[in-house]
Amino acid sequence: MGDDWAFLGDDRTLLGYAKPMFIRSHHRTIYPHLFQGVRKPMVPTVLSRPLGRLSTAVHPHIIRYPQLADLARRWSPEHRMVDAALALPGVPVTTHAPLLASIYVERHSGPTVELTEVTRDWMVDRVMGNFHLEMPGFSQTLVTALAATSMTSWRDLVTAKSDVLAKGLDGLPCYLLQVPSRLSADQASDEVVTVLDELVPSLLDAEASAAS
Repeated sequence: MGDDWAFLGDDRTLLGYAKPMFIRSHHRTIYPHLFQGVRKPMVPTVLSRPLGRLSTAVHPHIIRYPQLADLARRWSPEHRMVDAALALPGVPVTTHAPLLASIYVERHSGPTVELTEVTRDWMVDRVMGNFHLEMPGFSQTLVTALAATSMTSWRDLVTAKSDVLAKGLDGLPCYLLQVPSRLSADQASDEVVTVLDELVPSLLDAEASAAS
């Protein structure tokens, strides 16, 4: 489990990174044990969405100051930061696993969920572009400035990452999963799980057949 972070080795190994989970007031029914005893106070559910929108608005500015950002994350009344092992007692947290497939999930304007098989090179290009896009603005500017002043090689920087991705995805099935933008976050998540429930068993069967 790595939330929005996944580290891939060039040997097709996916490395786990158990980021702290952000528990909000509406998670009470899912993780009741986290709401027992002495704990940091949190805003009621009715205020969590407005506060969440405010946090999203200030996030690009506050992350410029790492110590302040860390303080805000830990003491914000919007959520609690909880280790995965505490939120999921008795569930082993995987540190590494063989990669079975690569699935790029995005929203689209179409009316239905679409799953399309893509090439390894398509996936490498899309992931590389998304990686750069998702960096904070000041990080993008810094990396670009380092390359523009020849303090680092843009070609080497991109090549090193893309080579690891290409080797890690070599021979593995790659897919583009498009989910309608009209769906809420919860509905979109349900659709993604439905697709995975159907896809993963077939991928495992194919892998077992290839191994035998």
